[in-house]
Amino acid sequence: MSSTDLLNDYLPRRIGPIVLILVGVVVAVAVFLFLDHREHAQLESGFRLAAKERLAQVRRALTQAVQDVDRVAVLFQASDEVTHREFTAVSGVQRKQLLHAQVVKWAPRVSRSERVRFERQAQVDLPGFHITEESFGGKMIPASERNDHFPVFFTTPFAGNAAAVGFDLASDGMHRRSMEQARDNGLAVATVSAGEDKQSIFLIYHPAFTNDSKVETVGQRRRHLRGYILGTYLVGDLIASTLAGLESRGIDIKLHKLDPPPDQPLLHHSNGAADEMVSETVYSFFDVTNWRMKATFRLAGSQWQLVGTPGEAWFQAKNHVVPLLVSSVIIFATLLTYIFMVNLGRRDLGLQRVVSMLKRNQARLEEAQQLASIGSWELDLKSHNMWWSDEVFRIFGVDPLE
Repeated sequence: MSSTDLLNDYLPRRIGPIVLILVGVVVAVAVFLFLDHREHAQLESGFRLAAKERLAQVRRALTQAVQDVDRVAVLFQASDEVTHREFTAVSGVQRKQLLHAQVVKWAPRVSRSERVRFERQAQVDLPGFHITEESFGGKMIPASERNDHFPVFFTTPFAGNAAAVGFDLASDGMHRRSMEQARDNGLAVATVSAGEDKQSIFLIYHPAFTNDSKVETVGQRRRHLRGYILGTYLVGDLIASTLAGLESRGIDIKLHKLDPPPDQPLLHHSNGAADEMVSETVYSFFDVTNWRMKATFRLAGSQWQLVGTPGEAWFQAKNHVVPLLVSSVIIFATLLTYIFMVNLGRRDLGLQRVVSMLKRNQARLEEAQQLASIGSWELDLKSHNMWWSDEVFRIFGVDPLE
């Protein structure tokens, strides 16, 4: 066999294993992508179910917070004179039921003409009591004169909140706007305020009116306004407590107030880490732009929206072991098949070379016998079969085909 024949026979044998490798790699990649996509879809489906459940829980907790402040307001509807002990007893019960409330306050309406008398009466039980406001330097100073003051008079719990007693809510623009809205609507109003430790505070203002008075119009409500019950809630604690029985798995929950002017997000909550963000690596590997669950609802006179997004800890639950294992098995099987085919090809090529050599030697032997007029024969003594070479047939003038 010539080198050209060997080359022509060798190339097809090499192309086959190469094609096998390419096909195996393509199949392994396709299987990996299919399994990874299926797992990704299952992860997204699991996230949407979990996020929906958590948003519903948080919404119920916020609604419960407003309802509990409403229950404290019933005390003022039932009595013209509410003592500190009565307020503490009722608001304390609500705080125990809520668990999320930071503090519940009562701020009565004190007109300009009643200020001095009110301060003197308050100093009987609260020595040093004055109606105050916060200066630009952050210090508490006597409140400026205004038509109506709304000083914090009762607070539950008192410990840790004594400094707030006497603070005139009307001196703060945010408090004043929310209170005026609650007064004119005759209903509780909720808003948000920046708090310490990166936690926002959810504020609920519930107006209280004088008993046995008509408050059907805005004018009547302004005239018969008695004061406000104020409930304050640390949003992070509220949501963490609400979701305490659920596995958070890195779901980030944000609460927005949609009414103009829109407030900043109240909360970035994920596994208790308020500032956890999904890394750029996760965003580049997964398409999470549509991974959002939203719940829009109206509460306490405002439009709110809860948004659930996956945090990085959620994607850490994704397991690539199965797709990688299956793909690795396919590639390994492909390599084994490749090795077998290569070895088989090498063996066939070696056999072809031996056969070619034997044929060449046979041709040389026949040529030498013809030149020397010498033949060769063999006799099988058992079968009595005889074999003659071509030269023997020529010497005896016998046709090999006869």
